[in-house]
Amino acid sequence: IDIALRTSRCSPEAHMSTSRRDFVRLTGTAAVYGALAAPGFGFAGEPALGLIFPPKDYPIPPDAKRLYPSGVEFLGDGVGLPGGMTLEGYDEAIPRVVPVAEALAKRGAKVISVFGSSLTFYKGAKFNEELTQRVTKATAVPATTQSNGLIDGLKTVNAKKIAVATAYTDTVTGRLKVFLEEHGFEVTFAKGLGYERIPEGAATQEILFNLGADCYDK
Repeated sequence: IDIALRTSRCSPEAHMSTSRRDFVRLTGTAAVYGALAAPGFGFAGEPALGLIFPPKDYPIPPDAKRLYPSGVEFLGDGVGLPGGMTLEGYDEAIPRVVPVAEALAKRGAKVISVFGSSLTFYKGAKFNEELTQRVTKATAVPATTQSNGLIDGLKTVNAKKIAVATAYTDTVTGRLKVFLEEHGFEVTFAKGLGYERIPEGAATQEILFNLGADCYDK
């Protein structure tokens, strides 16, 4: 989980719908228009979005269908993260991202998103961009990452100064701070829960509220 708080000069986001136009906006790339219009895909069926998760066996998050009850098909697979949310764990998992992306493209994904924001921000903005490009080159479909979504969301609400609360260790939280600063944000405070693996019950509403409030107060 990543929670960005205490933004300055924020404006409310427009209401959300389930149109294909919003599907394109969600992925954060205009190239999706070409994918939706490509021969063999057309507009009769549902656009297929491929999701790559850090855990190997991970279900499609319920939020996906809450956002898009109809009109979008979700395909998912994971790379596995036996080393946990650590720099070494990410290094071990990254080589599996492109093969998993290729498998999702063969299953029909027309856009691919690499989930697990820390998996893509931990080596900085350039690495995140290069990984996105590698996935696109290997699959011939548009690609994005959860880290791109984080940046796009902050820009959408015109955030300038942010406080950050995470589930991560201080080391990984520090990498997120650097990543955000590379994109021009001022990080006023950053704190993590210290987890390399998130145990059951570690992300309750009360825990997240208290963490967020603490970061805001700092």
